[in-house]
Amino acid sequence: MLVKYAGYDFSIPANPSVVVSSGDNDRVDILMFKYDHPERSGYITLMNMSSDPTLEELQDVRGCDFATFIEDLITRNDDTTCNREPLEAFYKDLGESDFGSWDGKDNSKWLYMFDMDKSLIYLISPGEKIVQIATDMLNTERELKAVINQYVK
Repeated sequence: MLVKYAGYDFSIPANPSVVVSSGDNDRVDILMFKYDHPERSGYITLMNMSSDPTLEELQDVRGCDFATFIEDLITRNDDTTCNREPLEAFYKDLGESDFGSWDGKDNSKWLYMFDMDKSLIYLISPGEKIVQIATDMLNTERELKAVINQYVK
């Protein structure tokens, strides 16, 4: 199923049981798909974080902007300009998660992390657009990449 969201087309499994949308111009927009079928159950959430005011508010804690923080977290950048303490806390929390990135066709970065319980993909675009995809249904690199395949090299 093709879903248009935040200027992108995402390929997600068809026939969700429930679709929920939340947000307005002053808040982060969220679009959630819940699946409750015998052959597939779980959720996929799309969140446009570009206008999330808390990202800027926490910049002092992170020591860098959110896009840099996420990229340095997922790529495990040893030369980060971000504060080490929050990064180390995330590493401890994420445990054995797999991390990686794909280069986008439009100079964007697609960063991902997954384990057997949950997966996250972050789009960091050149125009400072940040979109998060969260799911408990897709837990392999191949399944995650299929959602955004048309945008990655």
